[in-house]
Amino acid sequence: MEKRREILVVDDDRDFASTLADRLAAEEASVQIATTAAEAMQKLQDNRFDLVLLDLGLPDTSGMDLIAQILAVDTTLAIIIVTGRSDLETAINAIKKGAYDFIVKPIQFAELWVKVVNAVQSRRAMQTIATFEKEMSVSYGFDQFIYRSETMKGTVDHLRQLSGSSATVLITGESGVGKELAARTLHYNGPRKLRPFVTVSCAAVPETLIENELFGHERGAFTDAFERQMGKFEYADTGTIFLDEIGDLSPMIQTKLLRVLQERTFTRIGGLKEIKVDVRVVAATNKDLQADVSDNVFRADLFYRLSVLPITIPPLRDRPEDIELLARHFLKFYARKTGKQFTDFSREAYDILNTYSWPGNVRELQNAVERAVVFGIPPTLVARDITLGPLRHSGHDLSVSSGPMAPLRAVEASHIAEVLAQCGWNISQAAHQLGIGRDTLYRKIKQYGITEKKT
Repeated sequence: MEKRREILVVDDDRDFASTLADRLAAEEASVQIATTAAEAMQKLQDNRFDLVLLDLGLPDTSGMDLIAQILAVDTTLAIIIVTGRSDLETAINAIKKGAYDFIVKPIQFAELWVKVVNAVQSRRAMQTIATFEKEMSVSYGFDQFIYRSETMKGTVDHLRQLSGSSATVLITGESGVGKELAARTLHYNGPRKLRPFVTVSCAAVPETLIENELFGHERGAFTDAFERQMGKFEYADTGTIFLDEIGDLSPMIQTKLLRVLQERTFTRIGGLKEIKVDVRVVAATNKDLQADVSDNVFRADLFYRLSVLPITIPPLRDRPEDIELLARHFLKFYARKTGKQFTDFSREAYDILNTYSWPGNVRELQNAVERAVVFGIPPTLVARDITLGPLRHSGHDLSVSSGPMAPLRAVEASHIAEVLAQCGWNISQAAHQLGIGRDTLYRKIKQYGITEKKT
């Protein structure tokens, strides 16, 4: 059901305003009336409107001056000027000051209603865009990078500089450092932020399908090609395409990609028509592309086309002063997500985090904190809650089965066994500490084959 249009009619002629309000209400609009500028501003402060129908001839303030005051309350508010034929020049000047449209008295209601519908639709579209921009600035603002190290500060400052450009960017760094976050930050803080952001994982798409994924195909191009299909480059037109793990592309696709970067044109598989796109390319890799160029594995000309604006995200081990800050950030996030009242790590837990090499970088730290929150007991995560590497934490072996049990299940089984032992196998007490029901605990004991060790 369409939301009712909220309209404020501002006119010093109350009879005219009332008649107009009745006609608008008949179209299921919600209408209020103001006969002075002061009354109009008060109603705007107290209510939310989509549209103001404004007569310029008000007794206390010039209607032209009132436009600025209205837009100061809400920049997306639509204003339609109601004017006489002798004031057309004034109405046009009002539009230059921010009014959406004008209508000349005597009013033809059908004409007015079309303008009202269009104005409200435009206003709501502007609100949607403003909301989207706000959400994206929160989700992908530069403050999403958690750091205190000078190394990472330099990287984020570099990202800020690159975000205003539409030139091609090559992001390098180990797995887990946040290359995709950097790519999205570039896009959503740049001139194309309201346009598409399209991701292609070059390592995840089979070599036989990657050309179709990128460029699409024409109907009949191959068996089962019953319809034309657009590729990711077309979907990204006017926006950004993020080519993740670009070092995994085959030589043939490297050649085709080079042409797109040079000409911004391509043809679909089975097609003859040149398709031109306006797209910013951001690529990422965890490989040493320069070494691959030397080994003739990666095209030198493509490498130089990609690295117009190169940036490297440092590994976590090169910024150890960021570890505790990141850990607290993830703890807060997962505590809120799970509803567990965690406040901090113990000093011993921090020591474990600080002395680990973090081969999986920030992603591995995030996963470690999430596991700790799942199995830990509030309010503090302690050393035994920290799982690093496959099945190790603080020197303790968490392997409880030599069978096919997955690592995370093994961690859960070990933790349950440890809590049961601490509680003297008091099921109610152990279930309370684990934050699960007695029936769930009984089920997990049976599932994992946990038995009480007699002393």
